[in-house]
Amino acid sequence: MSSADTHARVVRSSLLGLLAVVTLAACVADPSAPDEPDATPAFAKAPVGGPAVSSTLPTSGDQAQTLDVHVYGSGFTADAAAEWALHGVADPTKVRTNKTTFVSSTEVVANITIAPNAAIAYWDVRVKSGGKTGVGTELFEVTTAIPLMSGFAQAANDQGDIVGEFGSGAGVLRGADGSFSDLGPSQARGISADGLTVAGAIPSMINGVPWAAVWTRVPGGAWPNAGTHLPDPLGMSAGGGRANGIATIAAEGVSVIPGTLKTPATVPVYWQSSDGTWQAPAQLLPIPAAYASSGNNWAWTIAPASGDIGGNLADVPAVWRRVSGSYVAEVLPLPSGYPIGVVQGISPDGTILVGYVRVSTKGRQVFAPAAWTHNAAIGSYTVNLLPTLSGTYGADGKGWGVTVVGTQVRAVGTSPSSADSFLHAALWTWTVGAADFQVRDIGGLGRKTDVTANGINPSGTIVVGGDGTSTAIKWRLP
Repeated sequence: MSSADTHARVVRSSLLGLLAVVTLAACVADPSAPDEPDATPAFAKAPVGGPAVSSTLPTSGDQAQTLDVHVYGSGFTADAAAEWALHGVADPTKVRTNKTTFVSSTEVVANITIAPNAAIAYWDVRVKSGGKTGVGTELFEVTTAIPLMSGFAQAANDQGDIVGEFGSGAGVLRGADGSFSDLGPSQARGISADGLTVAGAIPSMINGVPWAAVWTRVPGGAWPNAGTHLPDPLGMSAGGGRANGIATIAAEGVSVIPGTLKTPATVPVYWQSSDGTWQAPAQLLPIPAAYASSGNNWAWTIAPASGDIGGNLADVPAVWRRVSGSYVAEVLPLPSGYPIGVVQGISPDGTILVGYVRVSTKGRQVFAPAAWTHNAAIGSYTVNLLPTLSGTYGADGKGWGVTVVGTQVRAVGTSPSSADSFLHAALWTWTVGAADFQVRDIGGLGRKTDVTANGINPSGTIVVGGDGTSTAIKWRLP
């Protein structure tokens, strides 16, 4: 499936039974994230003979945080005073400079306080010195992002455990104490609610193509540093594949892992276990007759509570509903003008799905993030495009994860911005009674590279992903 592996209006009646409105804010990050003062391109200007501003360290800071920022440049004098400005306008009610300490002609240290409601954006840093002002354009990002380690985070549970690809392979960052467990040269795409099972892929011992795999541990025990190959379907030998998440269905006393195998056609499957052994053969997810010959059917995501599975059948979005211990396939609608779509995230109860739709026009691929809502009363789905930060749809923009918190839907993914050419991490919210989804940028690490919010935990408090510098990121939501 091209691009799906790289990473709205909804039917309001399906959410009217949800409870309290949650207000979003952001939390504090580690100001030591940048590796070097010049990590962000500098755009310095100053009057002749006056100060010039070239870089900052760190290059980002969190809403509601007070921190020291080293400002680098030239021409600074003992009376130097730093200030922050957005689109050329200083606003000390949002970013206040408490004190500027002169270090040398090339460095001052500004102690700043970022307001909880400061705009998530790239801010200018200005230094007034000797009666003149030097400006470093968009050198500092106000953000909600927290750097984790080298790699890319894929999923998180409500215990704060995070899985993904870190360094040279897969790993688990434990929420309780921040410790890291290496799972070997592999891929990790999902972790169970109890933090005892990870699903993903390991290198094949035959041809180098990944095999779908699982890691398990006992409470209090260590993670194994190698995953176990999940069994193929009865009578079939898979040429490769990957497991893409895990759900525990309490009412049935079973856990389910969805995945996709190449046999050699691409088929969606699931593994089911009631005792944690994962020894039973994979079971094929049903494929409607119209799509049976496509050889390009994928299971990408699973609802953590209901066990419903989202993905695609050929080029159309699909969901497999968990019914009486097995699955029923349903093709999802596409918005007008978009013939292709994929589901990449599903809420714990299976009522809200997100992903993207796509159209090829004039030789250009146009992507749009999309949401599907299940109306249980009539047993159908509606689809609508999610708004973007730029207000338009273009080269990319996808929904990757979704959950429901009280009366509020929270979805995460990527969106282009009108201000620059790279992808931004996006948070979409919709609250019962609102006219439509709202979108906002949740920031990066002060580096102007693509930023992806790849997943959100069921309680909607942790978002995970990464950026173009191969740094795994966590965002915390209240």
